[in-house]
Amino acid sequence: MPTITTECYVTHLESALDGTRLDAETLQSMHEGRPLWVRYDLDAIRGAVKPADLLSRPSTMWRYHELLPGRGDVPVTGLPATW
Repeated sequence: MPTITTECYVTHLESALDGTRLDAETLQSMHEGRPLWVRYDLDAIRGAVKPADLLSRPSTMWRYHELLPGRGDVPVTGLPATW
């Protein structure tokens, strides 16, 4: 299975209910019954990824791997790019 080596630009998770900040390194999806928002260091992403980089990547969700969870060598899984 191929892998992608990636940095993680997630800064924290935030409660959609009251703005409570939660650790992004802890597996969680809800706070007091409400979903969490993922917050990113957008300036760091802008510095690391250019629009041309995205255009040169395969047309899969992994094109945007900087915005996906995971750090280091991440296994690439999913459906083929051509249907």
